[in-house]
Amino acid sequence: MRQNLDTVVNMWEMERYYNENTENFVLGEDIVKFLYIKIKDDAPALKQIVKLFKTNFVRNLDSLVYYAINFSEDYSLVTEDWVPFNRFFIEMPFNVDNSKYFLENNRFVEVKEDSFHHLIYFIDYKLKGAQAPFEYELANIKLIILNKRKKLLIREMHQKIYEQARNRNDFEYF
Repeated sequence: MRQNLDTVVNMWEMERYYNENTENFVLGEDIVKFLYIKIKDDAPALKQIVKLFKTNFVRNLDSLVYYAINFSEDYSLVTEDWVPFNRFFIEMPFNVDNSKYFLENNRFVEVKEDSFHHLIYFIDYKLKGAQAPFEYELANIKLIILNKRKKLLIREMHQKIYEQARNRNDFEYF
């Protein structure tokens, strides 16, 4: 069966499936797109980086990446990835009781912990119950399409075996 199963799923095919089945892609948890950097208090140009993080990070993303590589303890500066909110906050030095309120009221967060500054900028967020973004569901959509193909292939194989047996009169009746 593996030899006959087409495992290449094109982007247009996934987009079509997503658009035709949007009601099936509802978020079961809050998700975020964010930038994060953890910097020591004595890092050079800390105030400028904080200001840059708050305001013009998109135009200066290359500068932020360079700074993070050279001076940060930890960072995530990938702007396209959606991440479950609760997984994001596992590493943070503070708790959030009401994620909806927190996300609706905090675009930028700066937290001082021991000798570090944690800078977080929320690019975007989606709350539980909202339609899941296409990018967030890509892996699931690919699996769904592959499973549908697999079911179809199994059905076709059963039909082919049945037809061959019928043509050869290779049946036993009970």
